[in-house]
Amino acid sequence: IVLFSSVGYVAFRQYVAKPIQNKEAALANLDSAQEALSVGDYPSALALFKRAHQADSRDMRTYLPLAVLYLQIENQTVQARRLLESLLATQERDRQRILTALGIADLMDRRFPEAEKRFNRALEVDPMFKPALINLGANALIAGDPEKANN
Repeated sequence: IVLFSSVGYVAFRQYVAKPIQNKEAALANLDSAQEALSVGDYPSALALFKRAHQADSRDMRTYLPLAVLYLQIENQTVQARRLLESLLATQERDRQRILTALGIADLMDRRFPEAEKRFNRALEVDPMFKPALINLGANALIAGDPEKANN
């Protein structure tokens, strides 16, 4: 009986209590991260989004802001791409933002043709999406085509 009680307790803690605690921690960190992001405290937002993601890596609400912060704060394109590609494969919402962030990752990695394709795909979703328009011009300028950048 003691053995079954011990096994039951361990199983409960591992498979019931721990996921509930992780979910609660993720939600608390997510709220704090959004608040830090809204006031422009990007390093704190990055740390909080990382904690929220670690607590519940299946919660895709962390993916886009975390990926963007990886690009902006840490110049980390690999981690950002991983998150963004997951979003691109699974959701329709915010597609222009996801594609633009992937284009920025391409631009940072000096993959200019790929970046141009991503920015153009973002503009197919929303022809007036300013971040994609601006980065499309920046991509052309950095790639050495100032005439294309002006257009």
